[in-house]
Amino acid sequence: MRITSKQLQAKVDSINSRLGYEAPQWDTVGSIRLYGAYGGTGVHRVVNTAGGIEELMPIGTAKEVQQFLNGMLAGLRIGWGRS
Repeated sequence: MRITSKQLQAKVDSINSRLGYEAPQWDTVGSIRLYGAYGGTGVHRVVNTAGGIEELMPIGTAKEVQQFLNGMLAGLRIGWGRS
């Protein structure tokens, strides 16, 4: 089954929601966002209001990104006791 960018974005939206960011903008400090380059996708965390980022996951395949995001969601569920 093909993993789409819409599915990945839905996972990022869920992560941001669990972190308390319901509708993060490009400069919302602490929010997570996807980025793409060279035909792949990666994951960033915004670290300042100027749009500075921390790379959480370098460019990878959609499947690799999905697994990474699934791990983030699992960690958030365990850490906060939510399902």
